[in-house]
Amino acid sequence: MESRRVLEIFTNRTTKFKNLILSLILATFFGCSSTEQPNSPNEVLATIDTYKVTTQDFYNRLGVFGKLSEERKRKEFDKIIQNKSDYVYGLLTGTEKDFPVKLTTVRNLKTALVEKGLYKSELQKFVTEEEIKAFYEKRKVKVNVAHILVDTKELAQEIRQKVIDGEDFTELAAKHSKDTTTAKNGGEIGEFVWGEMVDGFQEAAFELQPDIIPEPVQSAYGFHVMKLLSRNPVKLKPYQEERDKLFDELLRSKSYEIAEYLNDYSAKIDREAQMKIDSVMVRKLHKEIVKNLANPSQEAKDYFNDPTTDLAPEWLDTVLMTYNKPQIQTEQVPPKLYYNYLLEDLDGNVTVKDLLIVARRENRKAVFEKEQGIYDAINVAVKQDLFVARALNEGFAQKQEFLDLGDSVFEDQIFKQVRRNNLGITTSFTQEEVKDYYEKNKDNYKDGGWLELRQISVLEEIQGNIIVQRIKDGEKLEAILKDLKITDDKVKIRTVPQDAQLDVVQLAQSYQAGEAFGPLEAKNGIEVFYIVKKVEPDFIPLEKIKNKVGNDYQNEKKKIEEKKFRDLVEKNVKIEVNEEALQKAITNYVEKDDRKNKDIEKKK
Repeated sequence: MESRRVLEIFTNRTTKFKNLILSLILATFFGCSSTEQPNSPNEVLATIDTYKVTTQDFYNRLGVFGKLSEERKRKEFDKIIQNKSDYVYGLLTGTEKDFPVKLTTVRNLKTALVEKGLYKSELQKFVTEEEIKAFYEKRKVKVNVAHILVDTKELAQEIRQKVIDGEDFTELAAKHSKDTTTAKNGGEIGEFVWGEMVDGFQEAAFELQPDIIPEPVQSAYGFHVMKLLSRNPVKLKPYQEERDKLFDELLRSKSYEIAEYLNDYSAKIDREAQMKIDSVMVRKLHKEIVKNLANPSQEAKDYFNDPTTDLAPEWLDTVLMTYNKPQIQTEQVPPKLYYNYLLEDLDGNVTVKDLLIVARRENRKAVFEKEQGIYDAINVAVKQDLFVARALNEGFAQKQEFLDLGDSVFEDQIFKQVRRNNLGITTSFTQEEVKDYYEKNKDNYKDGGWLELRQISVLEEIQGNIIVQRIKDGEKLEAILKDLKITDDKVKIRTVPQDAQLDVVQLAQSYQAGEAFGPLEAKNGIEVFYIVKKVEPDFIPLEKIKNKVGNDYQNEKKKIEEKKFRDLVEKNVKIEVNEEALQKAITNYVEKDDRKNKDIEKKK
């Protein structure tokens, strides 16, 4: 009624004004707290030169966290700005041409095109969509089965008959079953779904009927007498969410067939590639690497003892093998700089640079310390190049997932490399620098002092007062304890730092060594404290904390270098933030759990 009266009052107003009032009334009645519209995913929150940071970029970063405060959301936005501005500065300074950027980007592209593109496509030949759907349907049931595993069919039939005649299945399993794991549980295997058991046994298990003991079945392990314990439905996710997992399981079940196919395909590649290896050069490379491993530089140690770090630059382009250069249909390759790098790599030669692509830094020592390891790496490099060429010709590079991956990897490598170029891989220092840093910051390296106390438990407060008074009068603690018949188990030795946040330590500050204070009430009764030794705060010798001081100095240097680099980036990269759009994005962002709750409320 009230809403009708309000509407009638404004009957003669303009249509525009009436619509405005109507919207306000509806907002009131339907519980809308704000008329502010959420950000568009593509709304630009900041520009960094020509690079744009959108609401979607911001929300993607926030999505990896749980509930965040507004301050934390702003900090995450600042990290996006910092990372993107470093990347843009890398582009401005030509960092995309640096060897590590090319190497890692090409490696990731090759791996993705082969494993997620060509290899996955080839494997589709072995598993049809109908097989996956049938597998999905079979997964909707789980069974629990008990079995007795024996070596011969005759013994299995004899045991089956005993069960039918009324003998206890549990006892027979304990007595006869070869499966010692389940025998002690009456043969019970536990619940399982289709695809988790061996052939023969699996088919029979899902055909079992309650209270019926079928004929024994044979598997690779022997003969099984089987009994159904339970059959229950399984609640699966929608088919599309389960599909890839089921596809992988079906592939594993056909591993032998797939291995045969890949071996044949690999042999065909070997024949067509017409590979010619330079054994002399391989031997020379191996000798150089062995020499480097025997006496690695500091840089090689920093890189997981990577022997290739110590190779002279001319080694990188040394040809170890030639093969028929693959023909690439360039119209199938996107016009991206990183794909240009990839095409340059597919030149019909295997160089040391190619070996660095197939052998990651952390395992290069294991690959290269034996001559055979170099030959194996060469073989992998050739196969990979030819697989990549085929993937390019079949158009995988044009698919959005590979474009997204290429953009992401390329950007990430430029970001990392520009920081390496300007901040260094490690911040080295001399012992003299550490010593100088220690002297300038000595106040940060005090031990705080410590107290050695005797903690004496007494029967009652008057006894505690007597001990304190007699200590004041100059008597020795040992004589007092003996006189009062206080045994050793009532006296504890405590050593505590003077800066410890404890009441007893705070009270002890007013006393000197040889004095006592108390009595004090404690959890276990009444206690008196006697100060045996009081060591005042002092500087910790550098020799004892050399590593800590070195780390502190290194971190200090990193902060200084980081500040210089930030100033350099800000000087050369134009950054503009749309504060209004950013604040709206922060306000409107809903964490995943909250979003679910709000959707439920809307439906209500």
